[in-house]
Amino acid sequence: MQNAALIRSVLIVDDDPFDSLIIERNLRAVMNDVDIKVVNDSRKALDAFLTLKPDLVLLDISMPHLNGFDVLQAISASNDNLADDSSSVVMLSGSTSSEDKRRALDMGAVAYRVKPSSLAGYLELAGDLLSRKASGDKGGALLRQAIVNSLSDLVRRRTHAHRDHHWSRRQSIVFQSGPR
Repeated sequence: MQNAALIRSVLIVDDDPFDSLIIERNLRAVMNDVDIKVVNDSRKALDAFLTLKPDLVLLDISMPHLNGFDVLQAISASNDNLADDSSSVVMLSGSTSSEDKRRALDMGAVAYRVKPSSLAGYLELAGDLLSRKASGDKGGALLRQAIVNSLSDLVRRRTHAHRDHHWSRRQSIVFQSGPR
């Protein structure tokens, strides 16, 4: 994808290994050659942030030990001290609370998203995140186009793989049975 170069590294902080895996797989579907680090223990998030210096951080709110707001505060303080403060933090939570959203944005998160309820929703989220980082667009035409491009590219790749699989299977049947 043409805008993926703008995001070189992503840090996912979520205590649920299944959610982390789904997020990671869908990001990889639309962002080739991106370094993705997953941290399932919020106490290790700041060290991972300082080591990776990611372009994008996806941060859950409800976690044991340190909640997402605690981690966001620590990341924001560290980000202020880094020479290149280009890391963007997106809160990604199951919470639909407007208070959580307001608090996250007030603390420096660039966006707040409720975790999708479907795999297609995660793919859309990945396209959304890529578009936000690439353009700063908060939901207009560039965002919609990035999602359409991401989904179109995925459908095209899967269609080609499906067609190639059936073509090779058909060829093997023809060669095995010989001429008629």
